[in-house]
Amino acid sequence: MNYKVAKEIWPRLAIEHQCNTFLEASPPNLCHVKQINSDFKNPFFIFWMSNPYLHIGSYVNRYALKEKIFNFNHAIKLATRRWIKLALIQQKNLSLFPESPYISYESFCNDPEQALTPIQERKLEMNQNIPNIPGKSNTKITEIINMTPKYITFLGIKGLQLIQEELTDYLELMNYFDYEIHTTKTANLAVSSNILLASEGIQEKIKWLQASNKLAQNETK
Repeated sequence: MNYKVAKEIWPRLAIEHQCNTFLEASPPNLCHVKQINSDFKNPFFIFWMSNPYLHIGSYVNRYALKEKIFNFNHAIKLATRRWIKLALIQQKNLSLFPESPYISYESFCNDPEQALTPIQERKLEMNQNIPNIPGKSNTKITEIINMTPKYITFLGIKGLQLIQEELTDYLELMNYFDYEIHTTKTANLAVSSNILLASEGIQEKIKWLQASNKLAQNETK
């Protein structure tokens, strides 16, 4: 993300919409926290993290084919390294701004009201009404629910093994965010927590593999 370009666009948007508070949630801005802190008056950061299995499965499912990565196992390895990179950046951000609230995906799914308490308090300090922000349009699920079971089955046993190989050297990073590498037992427990989502993950993998084979054939023509 070109921060210089974004910085030029943001003030224009503020004037256009007659706003003096800017709410921004683009993941690439994780890399620009220090610049944002110096460029904005009274910035307020909310740091967010999700477990590697959710991130990796979701990223492979949604973006790997768009990036012309047709090998499922290779896509998992690349996505795992991406999660590690983002986690290291987020760890650094939290050390630079220890007073900023940190919310994990899992705590938010488990108890949204409790997880958002620090943000609600900040909202009162700002004395402004922040409008409701609609969720993503790429799912029919309308409730807040932990999607990890879906992506564990999407990744499969081999995928979990590949992730374990990549994460073994980053146990301290995993511990920092209170995450653990899944064993067969813990993966099965996660899957059994929502069989419907787990079934959806299997279906998504079948679709991914079919689309991958078709796209790979087209590339070789």
